[in-house]
Amino acid sequence: MSNRDKMQILHDGDTNLPTKQHYGKKGANFEWTPSSLYRLLELYDEAVKMNNYRIKDPTSFAKQFMVEKFNEEFGLDINYKFFKEKLDTLKKKYKKYRELLTSTGILVDPITSEIDASDSWWKDREVSTHFLY
Repeated sequence: MSNRDKMQILHDGDTNLPTKQHYGKKGANFEWTPSSLYRLLELYDEAVKMNNYRIKDPTSFAKQFMVEKFNEEFGLDINYKFFKEKLDTLKKKYKKYRELLTSTGILVDPITSEIDASDSWWKDREVSTHFLY
């Protein structure tokens, strides 16, 4: 493939969603967007639901379903391992997030994303910032 062909592929459609020719097997060039992450989680839920939520990982048929649907919708050619790596990363981030919330006593409003902490927590932070300056 010539450089000119590669540039044409890059400029066709949404550059955040590479085409099959530009993509590659490992997904190194794929940039996750909020909509693609949301769709991944929807497909994962559908896949686990196929087994009535009895096991936490999808069956091989459900994995194939996920991959085919995602590839079809986003014009890609990837395998389940790519999804598994992303799902594992999301799980790790969520665990860290939950640990941070429980260890600090802070809550985050799921709708507004505002930090909700007790008055004493805020007062402690205000005092410590005064000593820094």
